[in-house]
Amino acid sequence: MLADSRPVALDQLVERMGVRRGELLTFLQRQPHLLEAGTGWVDALRLADGVAFVHELSAAEREADVLAADDDLALWAVLADGGIPLAGGGEVWARPLPELPAAVRSTLPAGSGMIGQGLVGPDGWLAGFHAGDLLRVQLRGGVLTVRATAPPEYRPEHVAVLLAACTAALGQAMERYRDGDGGGEAPAADLAGVLAELLVTRPDVLADPLPPLRSLLRAIGWETFGGHVGFAGTAWNLTPIRNLSRSGAMAAMTTLGMMLTWDEMHPDGGQTIELLTRGLAVPEILGYLADEVERRTATAGTSFAAVLDRLAAAAGTPVERAATALLAARAAEGAGDSVTAQGLVERALAYRADLQPALLDAAEYAACRGALREADGYLRRIDHPSADTLRSAVRPCSTRPPGVASLDATSPARADRAASTRCAASPQR
Repeated sequence: MLADSRPVALDQLVERMGVRRGELLTFLQRQPHLLEAGTGWVDALRLADGVAFVHELSAAEREADVLAADDDLALWAVLADGGIPLAGGGEVWARPLPELPAAVRSTLPAGSGMIGQGLVGPDGWLAGFHAGDLLRVQLRGGVLTVRATAPPEYRPEHVAVLLAACTAALGQAMERYRDGDGGGEAPAADLAGVLAELLVTRPDVLADPLPPLRSLLRAIGWETFGGHVGFAGTAWNLTPIRNLSRSGAMAAMTTLGMMLTWDEMHPDGGQTIELLTRGLAVPEILGYLADEVERRTATAGTSFAAVLDRLAAAAGTPVERAATALLAARAAEGAGDSVTAQGLVERALAYRADLQPALLDAAEYAACRGALREADGYLRRIDHPSADTLRSAVRPCSTRPPGVASLDATSPARADRAASTRCAASPQR
């Protein structure tokens, strides 16, 4: 029934095959070459025959003998889940992040170098290519071919159709997440599904190769990971936002996205600063942003200097000034300047003495320089599990009788933080 590449509705398949709906759905979902596209299910292996995608080979991919399949090659990753023949011999298999070679695994944020999934072929299958090469990866007769190519000539209207399809799918994914229908998935669109639906509704769009999807999507401020596309700042790992409501999590992610894509010259820059200022007034959002600013600065070298300077200039209340000082402190800490960071934390607390993330930072700085009683004083003012954990570590040392040393480098707090990006050298938290 799926041999002619036209979508077949699930109900039609149930009626024709005489099986239970749930059983059939489970079977279909387990077949890598069968995809749900638009109004029904299709055989993507047949549907995509002859289609080619262009991918720019990175140095990390070349070294690891792996092709990243987060975006350009997302559809091929779905089809290669069970292995797909490679022209010249061997097979290509899709592999998730934990199963990829160490050379392409990293702690970088998505959009800054981390690969969520990849295509792994036989040893040396990429030996004839160099970093920076454009590769044409084509499916023909159920066999995958990889060869170098020149930048493709393309029709701008085809790019517009592709981006419109991604926009619509991303909007639907965000609505599902906000409404709680997305399960444990990030608010992002499945690229393979978008491409399969285009092959059904607008096959002309993919009849000739387009520029690498990654470059097209990132040019409009989006990022990709694991075969999905999301807005800049998408939390691909939902753990950091697990305690936020769905609406709060969406607000936190979109606020981060505005910071990541900030452009002083953009005509809506003033409105963006107003929206950011409102977001920083929400403690949960501010705490998440502070963590992300530090993490992205430390791991990817992301610079938030321009947007933080603009926010500081626009801050008109003590609450706003405290928030911008905290973010500047985290950026400094991420850059390895703990002295500046500690001073900015103190400034944040001068503006707002009950700012929870700043209190926790101040406690960590105090603990790392050995001032355990001071650290305990800060921690008593914090209602957060991290504060309870740190207090339990510093309490035995901070309550020792006078004359008993408690400032040595083996104190529990210092030992607990010594391996982190903080506390690497005094004075640090």
